[in-house]
Amino acid sequence: MSIEGKQIFCGVPNTARGEASHVFADPTGETDRISYASGRSAVVVSCGDRENVKVFTDHTRNVTACRFAPKGLIASGDEGGTIRVWNPETMKQREELPVTGDVVRDVCFTSDMKFMAFATDARGVFAKVVKYPGCGSAGPVSGHTRRVTSIDIRNSPKTAVITGGDDMIVGFYSGPPIPLAAVPIQKKHHTNFVLDVRFSPDGSKYATSSSDRSVFIFDSESQEKLHSMTGHTASVTGVAWNKDGTKLVTSSSDKTIRVWDVASGSCLEVVSLGDKDVLDMQVGCTWVPKTNEIVAVSLRGDISVLVEGSSKPSKVIRGHANPIVSLTNLENKVYTVDSLGKCVFTDTNEPRTDAHFSGNGHKTTGKSIACNSKVVVSGETSGDVLLTLVDTLEFPSTPVSVKGGCADIACPGTGAEFAAVVINDFRLVQINYDGSILELLCFEKSETGISVSVTEDGKTVAVSVEVRGGAGKTSFYKNTNGKLEKFGDSIDGATAANRMIFTKDGSTLIIGEKSRHVKMFDVTKQVKVTGGGACHSARVDGLSLAPDGKRVASVGMDGTLAIWVLGSRSKPISAKAHRNGANGVGWVDGETLVTGGGDNSVRTWTLKE
Repeated sequence: MSIEGKQIFCGVPNTARGEASHVFADPTGETDRISYASGRSAVVVSCGDRENVKVFTDHTRNVTACRFAPKGLIASGDEGGTIRVWNPETMKQREELPVTGDVVRDVCFTSDMKFMAFATDARGVFAKVVKYPGCGSAGPVSGHTRRVTSIDIRNSPKTAVITGGDDMIVGFYSGPPIPLAAVPIQKKHHTNFVLDVRFSPDGSKYATSSSDRSVFIFDSESQEKLHSMTGHTASVTGVAWNKDGTKLVTSSSDKTIRVWDVASGSCLEVVSLGDKDVLDMQVGCTWVPKTNEIVAVSLRGDISVLVEGSSKPSKVIRGHANPIVSLTNLENKVYTVDSLGKCVFTDTNEPRTDAHFSGNGHKTTGKSIACNSKVVVSGETSGDVLLTLVDTLEFPSTPVSVKGGCADIACPGTGAEFAAVVINDFRLVQINYDGSILELLCFEKSETGISVSVTEDGKTVAVSVEVRGGAGKTSFYKNTNGKLEKFGDSIDGATAANRMIFTKDGSTLIIGEKSRHVKMFDVTKQVKVTGGGACHSARVDGLSLAPDGKRVASVGMDGTLAIWVLGSRSKPISAKAHRNGANGVGWVDGETLVTGGGDNSVRTWTLKE
């Protein structure tokens, strides 16, 4: 039996307030794919089919630029100054180019791929044009005094490069190659940061956008400013041309996108994509030549796809722009929380569903998420816990505050009288459906709470603590109306149980240790039983019991997914599930699993004979 990948629900673009998030459409018009950076991943995904996606994970630093290159290739740059050129069909890397010692903000090529241009934060050389693939200099891109955030190349009627940066300058350079003695043409019309610069498809014009709320269109030959377009009430973060260059779309922090007529410079339409929520700011946009659709990216990372003339998106792609730290599921309904506290709902059977979490979510680092058929319970490091109804996915107006924070959460079935148990460094608490809290345990000064599990009926609780010095101790308690009574002896280990789950009948506890082992214990006798072992090379970060109750799935910080058989000494089957760690796992059905990981993505897997 083997584990085979089935679906990838990719991460969404990296975003930062006050900055542009560059997103690009396939310029050939052959596909409806867009490209962007997401954490340490570079993503290429179809606007019409979310499951048609490629996620490149070979970068070792956060990806900061991802753009279509000629000849069917993709170029992606990272914060370490490396540009990687790769094939999205084969997922094979073609070139690894350490071009600078600082962040790569944007990258582009001439159509013959003889030259490459990139924008960077590197002091003194904020933009550069080089020969490809050798990276020898192809002339100076001089004149900027602060970082360049956007760069573009035109190929006809003759090659040229434009740049825009935080020094409020737009630069125009003939070439590549750029003559050594060339004096750049500098535009200083903007009064604040230049966030985006793009040539029209035929190269005859170029457009610039800025934090000063304006958009300019210039003639590429005469360098005359053709139009100065105003109307946005906040920073204009992105600008993109339609396929014939007659229209322009802009995105703005005022939570709108605008479509402009290039000939007259007039605004044709304004589409509002949010209300009072700051996360509805629009931080990037592009225009898809194949389908003539407009794509906009919000500060929360949501990708809105719009048909021109429509007042609302035809579809929205949601996901994580940061590593997933915890996952829970009810069959095909998957709930995840990431390192910034964002919660996302994914339906593996209906990837285009409009269902999503709404309202005011977490404000600090996410730590854990659990659910039953009634509620999704998610917690953050501050100790705020949200009880969200599965039927509405609308966050409650007031969080439950757990003193000491949140390290792990476990939910019993809906037949139990309470919603969840939450553990942190100092205590274990019970949270009831009405939001009230009942303290169950307060740990000794030498103990630190690590993880918790509860049986389906809520009557048995397992608690894992780390004892001073690094050793682990797992104890069992009977829970009677919120009063815990310890039974049996504690299970001692060289390290603590980082994750735990009970079998359906509560007779066996499966433990995933910090020291990478999976172990199984008889709850009544507190003795180890046959099963488990060492498969992971790092800490176990997720466990899930199969519907048949005979198999257990585990994932770890090493990114591996493993399937174990209860009561068997046989080695587990395993597969590499995620780059940068796998932090949650669940069974969709008896042959399908779902995982979440440090590459920001949710993935499904099928067991094959």
